[in-house]
Amino acid sequence: MNSRPAIFLLSMAGLFSQGAAQNPSAPEIPLNCLPVPLSPENFSEVKTNSPFTRVLSLSDLYFLTGVAQIDGKPVATLKNRKTEKTVLISDTPNEQGWKLVGVDENTDITKITATISIGDGAELTTVQFSESQLKPAPKKIIYDKWGRAVPSQKLIDKFRSLNREQMGVYQAWRARMVKKNPEMDKSHKRFPIIEKAMDAILAGQKPKEF
Repeated sequence: MNSRPAIFLLSMAGLFSQGAAQNPSAPEIPLNCLPVPLSPENFSEVKTNSPFTRVLSLSDLYFLTGVAQIDGKPVATLKNRKTEKTVLISDTPNEQGWKLVGVDENTDITKITATISIGDGAELTTVQFSESQLKPAPKKIIYDKWGRAVPSQKLIDKFRSLNREQMGVYQAWRARMVKKNPEMDKSHKRFPIIEKAMDAILAGQKPKEF
């Protein structure tokens, strides 16, 4: 068996190991060279300010809350939909460079608009009142444990203002109303009817039969 190739390989290995030992400046590979895993905190900014949902238009971010005249000059107040902070806009540019160009006033509040210039005036945008201002959300109806709609504090106070005689008139009227319309006993629809009846009783008049 020829042992020369094996002796040659061993010799070469010795040369390489000796050369590595004689070169202490060769960089060592650290054990913790693997990438550090990302945590959810690394994406917090993206979650709160996503580039896919970022508002690019001033009219998308702000809505009109009021217009007025100060020292004979029109001003407009805007509210940020996200932060709910308000900003006053006039014919003098503010810190953001926004300037009120004009207000299109109208007796119909749905048609009132304010035109704002941004920066050097090359961009104009129009803002108006929000739908929530024009059409307020209906008040939430609260029910007691018996399933009856709970009246407002205003109606409760009016009921308590009735004297003994007026209370008797009201109780008799209410009994007739519920007998004719039993579904009204628990419905919130009874409140405006009851309020009108109490107003009539307080005024010394006979309440209208329902």
